[in-house]
Amino acid sequence: MVPDTVAIGITLAFNQFWLMPRLPEFRALHPHIKLRLIADDASTDLRHARLDVAVRYGKPPFEDARSLASCQDHAFPVCSPTLLAKLGVTPEGADILKLPLIASDLVNPTWMPWRSWAKSVGLGAALGKAADMSKLRFNHYSDTVQAALNGEGVSMGWQVLLSNALREGRLARIGSSSVTPQERHHIVVPVGREPSTATRAFIDWISDRFADEADLGGDVDSLPDLV
Repeated sequence: MVPDTVAIGITLAFNQFWLMPRLPEFRALHPHIKLRLIADDASTDLRHARLDVAVRYGKPPFEDARSLASCQDHAFPVCSPTLLAKLGVTPEGADILKLPLIASDLVNPTWMPWRSWAKSVGLGAALGKAADMSKLRFNHYSDTVQAALNGEGVSMGWQVLLSNALREGRLARIGSSSVTPQERHHIVVPVGREPSTATRAFIDWISDRFADEADLGGDVDSLPDLV
């Protein structure tokens, strides 16, 4: 691996909705560092992958990686304001059971399906059944969110992951119910491997960006600096 090259593992959604909007900042700060982004929703064993660092959603300990920092996230329904206007309802007054739900096939078992979210907020089985009967389902969560942005229906949303779209008003939160899973977004590196100088620069930068999410209730947890 070229010393000034950093191979980064992320999910498709994290790459598209969180990392890409912030990437120009890192590149301006470190123009000499080459980035190789490998987006994949399937779990990757860092002991055998050609990755220097990854952002993983889950709950440690991880057999193949150590977490250097993490950020909490909160799950709630989201949709386009255009859809709400079309249906003549407000984000606060919308009945989630009467809105068109967009479903996702879950590649990672730690992700939250509609049924689990509904159970956590006390909505019972009705919402899960509605999601099972959804007329629109995707095998990638990033496509689910894009469909919501396009006004096709309601997606499961994440406060940190979709912070840009929520802040810019391209997505609206439905209701006040929210679930905070035990799983978090973790910055991880392969076990038994010390990060290069370039990798450390990326880790420091993304850790600082995670700290920014504390303003959103992200509850950031950072480990001591690498030695």
